[in-house]
Amino acid sequence: MGQNKKFLKEALILIFLGLFFMFFYSGLQNDHINVLTPYLQGAYEWPDLKITNPITIASYFAILLYLVVGAAMVRFGVRAILIPSIFLLALACVGISIAGENYLIYALSAFSVRALVVPMQLGAFMLCANWFIKYRGRVLGIITAGSPVFSMVGIAAMTALTSTMGLGVYALIAGVLLILAIITAVGVKDTPEAMGLFPDGADHTPVSEADDAGEPITVRQLFGEVRAWQLIVSYGIMQFVIVAMMA
Repeated sequence: MGQNKKFLKEALILIFLGLFFMFFYSGLQNDHINVLTPYLQGAYEWPDLKITNPITIASYFAILLYLVVGAAMVRFGVRAILIPSIFLLALACVGISIAGENYLIYALSAFSVRALVVPMQLGAFMLCANWFIKYRGRVLGIITAGSPVFSMVGIAAMTALTSTMGLGVYALIAGVLLILAIITAVGVKDTPEAMGLFPDGADHTPVSEADDAGEPITVRQLFGEVRAWQLIVSYGIMQFVIVAMMA
């Protein structure tokens, strides 16, 4: 991979974005609740369930969203779904920052934030799957490090910023998300072939790709595969345990 300088440049951009996608995916999925809840309890005396209910409801909705977004990214392309989703996520963050005591704005914004982190996670994974075959495991290992990094430094940073600027910290996050969306739009393609490259920076089509001449699998066919359900259920259990432990 390192011998192909053009591919290496694109790969580094992709890894950089993937790290931040997973950083904000983890932070805006769960971790930010540790900052949001005490702030709203102190500022408006809202009970904890009033604060977390929109996020809990969105978590149920996210189960379906994973299936829909995943299928949409396969059909229409990763960037076509990912970039608008990041813009909407930024808008939802702004909603939290300006909601004040208006619970309707807060609830809609909190719900949207929890739901819209799903395309960021799927986008990061699918871009890595498209760009890397031999190095896929290593790259995924690097970008998923963004999740625990938020737990280590993101919560502390949000807590410190909230003490000085209140929920305006969400507007700051929105600004960073917009920058990520612009970089994704300008600097990333769905596949290396779109830039005249091959996965892993190879000088030819990988064997696994060249031999794949079959029709793309449909969602109905996917749900009919036992192996697919094994992956779906096992990943769901893993996510359930991780989120429960972090919460």
